[in-house]
Amino acid sequence: MGYNVDLIREVYSKNKDYINLSNDKHIKRKAKRLELGYKRIIKNDDYIEYPFWSVIHELKTHDFLKGLTQLKVSNDEKLGPDFRDENTAYECVIVTFGKKGSETYNNLTKIHTEVYTGTIPRKDIIFRVTNAIDNKRVQYNYHRKQKAIDIKTPYVLMIDLSLLSSCKMQLYEDFKEMLLPLVGAGEEIYIYNKIKEKITGKDYQYYRVLKKRNTSEVEMNIFSRPDFSFISGIIFSSSQFLKEYNKTNTILMVNPLANNPLDLNLFKGMKAWQYFETKFEYGEYRCDIL
Repeated sequence: MGYNVDLIREVYSKNKDYINLSNDKHIKRKAKRLELGYKRIIKNDDYIEYPFWSVIHELKTHDFLKGLTQLKVSNDEKLGPDFRDENTAYECVIVTFGKKGSETYNNLTKIHTEVYTGTIPRKDIIFRVTNAIDNKRVQYNYHRKQKAIDIKTPYVLMIDLSLLSSCKMQLYEDFKEMLLPLVGAGEEIYIYNKIKEKITGKDYQYYRVLKKRNTSEVEMNIFSRPDFSFISGIIFSSSQFLKEYNKTNTILMVNPLANNPLDLNLFKGMKAWQYFETKFEYGEYRCDIL
């Protein structure tokens, strides 16, 4: 597939060292999953082995979150979120290319070949993100029924976009493309006043659904949907494989309609999209540093 074998080996070695240096027994237990995932990549000559990248994401998330809060690592063999602190549950998510052989998979994997010179269709990114979030909705409901999670605890998804963004894709500033699946805000538009003959403001085109190539519809505006109100916020990152997550390559998108609001003091210094009240009947969803 034309992937960088030396890069994969370096990613593996770096995270193996992280596990070995950890004093947490649940972090150390991730060594087996890391080893198996790495061997599958080498054996199959295919870097797209999701179990491997899932472990990498969990380890990088642990390293990032433990700098913000007193983090507890969950046992991988038990149901429930990947991490917890006193007030919040955290679940790791990687955005995948979908099923091998599908049109979306074939389109997205092209970006990692040495001969590819095109750009990623942004719709494909959105569809993969919505699919990943919806899978976690199903998982959350199952964990809830099994009493493996406290439904009164704020719940944060930590979503890794590195498989999509590691080569030819450049995300918009402040992860603006993620506004479409989360709040339905698509392309930026300018408000033109014909009387004053000038631009008087900006807005976003609203999408309730987005159509796939087969004309099937995928619902957008996840934060407004009651079945996703369990999500208190989503942290996105697109850092390269060898780079740690930090406050400059991650962003928090706060669900204004969450059942359990986040304590934003925990995320001081991070960029965050959040809802602000105004003197009008509507508020603003904008990005600021917490």
